[in-house]
Amino acid sequence: MKQKLILVSVLALVLVLFSGCMINPSALMDKENDESSVTSIVNDAEDDQDEDAQDTEEGEDDSIFGLYDSVEAYLETEEMQEMIESLRASVNGMNIEVSAQGNKLIYTYTYTDAVDPSAIGPILDEQMEKQASTFQTVAKQVKLVVNADEVLVQVVFQNPDGTVLSDTQFSSEE
Repeated sequence: MKQKLILVSVLALVLVLFSGCMINPSALMDKENDESSVTSIVNDAEDDQDEDAQDTEEGEDDSIFGLYDSVEAYLETEEMQEMIESLRASVNGMNIEVSAQGNKLIYTYTYTDAVDPSAIGPILDEQMEKQASTFQTVAKQVKLVVNADEVLVQVVFQNPDGTVLSDTQFSSEE
């Protein structure tokens, strides 16, 4: 039961963090970012990790770690697929694809209307840099349920024609 609860928590954290990181072109222009809500989610996740570590020290089962052989296997679970569909339904102005290659989780956000790469690209890169710790936390949370030395999270923003606006990668080991 504890394994299922932890798995659902990790799934929820991954998707909540990314749904909170949607970047709307008009929102980019004011460069404001609601870091307090992201910080709250991350702090809650860290508290949960601390509680899990304490539970492990007290002799509770920690076999949730390494539950899946790869991020690809994790992504293929019914629970993850349901949460991805929920995330897709909540995104406006963008399409989202979530995929995996080995131990890399890839989020590809495609704007439904083309934006100017020279104007938006640098702003997206700046926002991704500001959110580095958030994405590293996602990678670390996924690593909890994947049997891997390192998990990578790649976030790609692109125009409808496939022109890449921003492509950033984060590691569980940073």
